[in-house]
Amino acid sequence: MKNVIILIAILLLSNDLFAIEPIITLPKEPQNIEAFTESEEIYFGTYLDYFISATILESQLNNLGVKPKAKLPKISFELIENMDAKQLKNIIKVTLSLEKQILDLPESYNKKMIDCEKAKADAEAKLFKLGLDTINCKKDAELINTMKNKIAEISEKSQKIESECFNKIAELTKENFDLKYLMLGSEELSEKVILTFQISGKQFFMDKEFINSEINPSFGIKLNAFNISDHSAYISLWADYTYLSTSVDFLQRTSQYNEMVWTHDYKDDVWSFGFDFELNLSKLFNFNNTKWNFVVGSGFFKGFSENCRKEFPKNDYSGNFVKAETNIQNFSKLFPFGFHVGTIFNYYQEPIQYPSLNKLTATMNNKWVPVVYLGLDFDLIKIY
Repeated sequence: MKNVIILIAILLLSNDLFAIEPIITLPKEPQNIEAFTESEEIYFGTYLDYFISATILESQLNNLGVKPKAKLPKISFELIENMDAKQLKNIIKVTLSLEKQILDLPESYNKKMIDCEKAKADAEAKLFKLGLDTINCKKDAELINTMKNKIAEISEKSQKIESECFNKIAELTKENFDLKYLMLGSEELSEKVILTFQISGKQFFMDKEFINSEINPSFGIKLNAFNISDHSAYISLWADYTYLSTSVDFLQRTSQYNEMVWTHDYKDDVWSFGFDFELNLSKLFNFNNTKWNFVVGSGFFKGFSENCRKEFPKNDYSGNFVKAETNIQNFSKLFPFGFHVGTIFNYYQEPIQYPSLNKLTATMNNKWVPVVYLGLDFDLIKIY
């Protein structure tokens, strides 16, 4: 019922209530604020009474055309839940301030009437100015028509110039394309290869008496890390994996006059890491359409060997190597890859041992094993 009375009061206030007396009687101001914070229901009811009263008083001042001096705080669930005595004191203070502002207004005060008189005077001044503007508009009409004709003329010329510019751009673009097409066959494009993928076939020359190996596949990644003297030389870092397959002959004497030979197959996973120094011979000999490099390098390798029947213990070995290579690229615009050929000399730190049945073990005593290889280069990343 209380909310209905408040709603009726707000509706009445929104019409023609311009009374100087406050249109609502404020609740009795509590003496002990702290006592109202002991219960959330009592706190909420008291806060809401003063908040609604302040809202009505604020609306009354707005209808009178007077700006309220006190600002109404915003109500929230968190505010009620905290039950802060300072917030309750503040809403009471705001409500009393709005009531006092209404009581201080003179009885004959009618802000809307004063505003109407002022608006009338402003309207008469604007009407006089409008008469002067009407006279000036007649003079401006001729100037406007002249400006429109001038703008149309400029627009027509602009469209003509724009069309000529587009035609010229198209002509220059075609000439530039034709020029680049001709340059492809006669000049080397300035480019730097950053990352290269390599596929090779390697032939290891093992101890031919009892250890043999066929051509083995190899895969590698090469990073051209440092450029020296305007692409004339490079320092590259690379990693390589080789699948090495070997067949080993084991000789066992069964009697004074008889011998028995067993052959076992082994597979090795060989990982190599190294660095190269590449000299760009095409720069030295002015080969414009072909890139020809001579490479020398060194590095480290690690191998893991096991019998293909997986019946024998695994073995591992390591060592160092030196290499020499030559490669050629860009020899044809139709093939996006290059060729390389080279040789490697592996130095084994310890002899490789191949275990077998009956506690037989074959040992490769050669510390230096030459390798020749041939393969393809695929450029993965280029910078122009």
